Amino acid sequence: MFKYSIVPDGDNVVREDMKKILEVKKQAKALILFGAFGRGEGLVLNGVPRNDYDLLMIDGTQEIKSLIEDLGLKCMPEIHSVSEADLRDAFPSQQWFEIKYASTPLYGNDYMKLLPEWEPYEIPYGDAINSLERRSISMILAKYELGKDKPDYRKVIEQISKMVIAIGDATLIKRGQFHPKYAVRNLMLSSDNIGPDYNLAVSTKLTGLPDFTTDQLWGWWHQTRNKFRDYSNDNQIRIVLGDALMSITDRVSQEQLADLLHKLGADNWM
Repeated sequence: MFKYSIVPDGDNVVREDMKKILEVKKQAKALILFGAFGRGEGLVLNGVPRNDYDLLMIDGTQEIKSLIEDLGLKCMPEIHSVSEADLRDAFPSQQWFEIKYASTPLYGNDYMKLLPEWEPYEIPYGDAINSLERRSISMILAKYELGKDKPDYRKVIEQISKMVIAIGDATLIKRGQFHPKYAVRNLMLSSDNIGPDYNLAVSTKLTGLPDFTTDQLWGWWHQTRNKFRDYSNDNQIRIVLGDALMSITDRVSQEQLADLLHKLGADNWM
């Protein structure tokens, strides 16, 4: 039986939704659940999935996609459509690597065999740099949220965690040691400088939020930004949005942060 989450009863919640998907009469050649739930590391809190249902649909139609989206699942599925030819021609990347080695086929299991047998060292370091670029926005968003009168601690912790995980993943990708599962990557980074923070970020993703005070969250934000700076300097990489992140001082106003996030196209995150 498939394992979707380590949270007690979390599997039952997801299994109900997967059953609904499988009852859709029109089918593609294959439907693959990837991402957090696909690798058995999805988070379910109070009966609600906290991660998306990431679905890879192979040679499907817009009709099938619409049918699945209209099922009334507990979270909106993110459906990515590809062809059989796309699988054969796929290039190594962090996402394809995770799909290849840590996903759950709902049906069409044999189609995963079309993906090449990649090694971790084949994942391009550029993937890691792009992730750090995106997570720089996450950190700006976290600071904006923390500056509110009533900040959403969940959003803050999730956004800081994204940067922590991006730094840890970049460390492993550069070494050629990336693994598709968070739990294993957590162990692999245990002796690294980012290790304790990575453990906290992964625990948050797998089991839910730890208790933080506002002061502790401010401290974690500054600590994470410093580790991003140190990683960039140590590896001699230039990240444009990272420069924007590093330029933010404690005197920056909420209005200035909001304007910056708007210019970065992150209005819907705010």
